[in-house]
Parts: sequence; C-alpha cells; structure tokens
Amino acid sequence: MHQQFSNTTAVSLTADDGSTIPVQLCHAQSNPNGNTNNESSSGGIVVEPCSIVCQNGGGCIGPTTCACATGWSGDTCTIATCTNNCQNSGTCTAPDYCTCTAGWSGDTCIIGE
Repeated sequence: MHQQFSNTTAVSLTADDGSTIPVQLCHAQSNPNGNTNNESSSGGIVVEPCSIVCQNGGGCIGPTTCACATGWSGDTCTIATCTNNCQNSGTCTAPDYCTCTAGWSGDTCIIGE
C-alpha cells in the first residue's frame, strides 16, 4: 500500500453522495504494524492533504510546505530567484531574468543608457 501512495500525488475519493472529490497528496505514511497512534486513521495509513497550492512547478511535500523547482522560492514558489543579483533597482521577475528600471539594461541591469 505504501509503495502505491509514494508514487501518487493526486487521488480521488468517493463522497457519501457518490460524487468524486479530487485530493492532492503531500504526505503518505504507512506503518507495518498498523499502529499509527492516530485514532482517526485506519489500517496503518496516514494521508495528509495539501492545504496550499504550489506554483511554478513546485510540489507539495507537507500540508503547508512546497518543494520549489529551480529558479523559484517562497512558501508557494512564487518568488523568482536570479543567480546574479539584479543591480541598479532591477527586479528579478523570472528565474535568472531581471527587469531593469528606466535607464538601465543588460542581464543584471548594469549597462547604463
């Protein structure tokens, strides 16, 4: 059972009325002895749904934790990171891409116009 969940990030559950509820999994844990120390769990399986949405290719690794793709950071992977810092008040707006202020250009906004 644990092997099945460890490779799955999205499952669908059937509600009491027969409708399908999509759930994105961020953590699945199985305990071989069936003891989860959690009264609301059955069969030794603990499944925690994600309560946040990870952006820009990030993946949920805990109820409120994202693992961000290269070039992104922040709680939900919405902050672009630039390897070489943007200069002269330039802003990193995409991975390794600086948006320069008026009068500046170049990869890191160091060329004055």
